[in-house]
Amino acid sequence: MSRLITLNKKAIRSITHSKYNAHTTPLLKQLKYLNIEDTHKLACFKFYYKNKHHKTPQYFEDFFPTPTPVDNTITSSRPRRHRTAPKRYDNTINELPYTQNNIRIETSNKMYCRACLRHILPKLINENFLPDIVLTKIDTHSLKGFTNYAKQYILGNYLSNCNITNCYVCH
Repeated sequence: MSRLITLNKKAIRSITHSKYNAHTTPLLKQLKYLNIEDTHKLACFKFYYKNKHHKTPQYFEDFFPTPTPVDNTITSSRPRRHRTAPKRYDNTINELPYTQNNIRIETSNKMYCRACLRHILPKLINENFLPDIVLTKIDTHSLKGFTNYAKQYILGNYLSNCNITNCYVCH
């Protein structure tokens, strides 16, 4: 991922004819482009939109079990396993499963499993990457309208000017 980020920054600087060490966040905001990480997160939310509107294959129907409003239990059509292995996590707060908000995160001890969509999207929703006002647009807008609304919200969070004191790039 770090190579893609570096190439993305080089491409943005070359498109705008900026210095080799110019800050890319103001340039991205000026061009109305998202950086690689935010593009990936937006793609995850687009998949969530399609899943919620039943426009994904049937395999993904119960991909994100949500708590029911009455008793806060998890609903899923998958059969319950009788025997489970003990869950082991790293001792850091970021590695523990999230269960406090909307969607339960499937837990795993494998790092590559934590990078899959089943783990990343609930984590983004539970951490409020997009606020509730943007997520409610899933139910009321088209896919293109939701994508544009979310993209504008993410671009609004980008800084236009450097706020680093004594920045050697901006002087």
